[in-house]
Amino acid sequence: MLASALSELDPEGAVVGFEPGVPGPSMRRPVRTHARLNSIDPDSATMSDYVYPDRIWLLDESGRLGYNHRLEFHSRKTTILRRASNATDAGYNQEDFSDLLVTRSEGGFGGDSVWYDIASFLLDQGVQIGLDATVGGIAAWSVRRIGIRIAGSKSDKRARRTAREWEARGIGTPARLREFLELNAAWHLEEVCTRLDIAPLSGAQLLQALGYELRSDGSMLWQLGHHKSARKRREKWMKAETAEWQPELRA
Repeated sequence: MLASALSELDPEGAVVGFEPGVPGPSMRRPVRTHARLNSIDPDSATMSDYVYPDRIWLLDESGRLGYNHRLEFHSRKTTILRRASNATDAGYNQEDFSDLLVTRSEGGFGGDSVWYDIASFLLDQGVQIGLDATVGGIAAWSVRRIGIRIAGSKSDKRARRTAREWEARGIGTPARLREFLELNAAWHLEEVCTRLDIAPLSGAQLLQALGYELRSDGSMLWQLGHHKSARKRREKWMKAETAEWQPELRA
């Protein structure tokens, strides 16, 4: 819909880079898309209120989390708008993706296709993303069980499949997972598991690995812990994330 509307407004591609008869921006003349800040009223917005997002969280129709590092449009990317809007509604983005400002961009469509072994990284942090959804149900798991590792060929295959899906959705790095959880001060386990499409026990392990603790007030919310053990787990994650996944930052 966006591509068709822009093509009709600018059939010669003079402003936003469309070519006549092509249902989307030319790959030789890409566009840059800015979104209005969600906190700004559309009737009073000026051009300075439209920002070029450098991080875009996505939620698909099943509520699963995704990520895109830019908002450039061609015919294969129109679903990003809908998913970005879903994430804004959930409070993960600061931009309103129903109100866009599109301009010409001189740059191309680069990308980082490096494959990272997120499953192994998480396993080193005590997180098993290959657990079956029936293991450690939300009402059944206990914090004491989180340290138990359940190894096996089936869980390994599920872990690899989850890692590949995360990679395809743009969330397949430790930093991206951490940044997502840092969006909220507190989390319900069910929301984390839905967004990442993982089992409850895996979600609890992930939260613990990043230093989160279950509140003692019966709210079933997880928040960053202040105990020494919680701080040590988070420090371990941060150290491994920097040393193994950002080698340019090594001392």
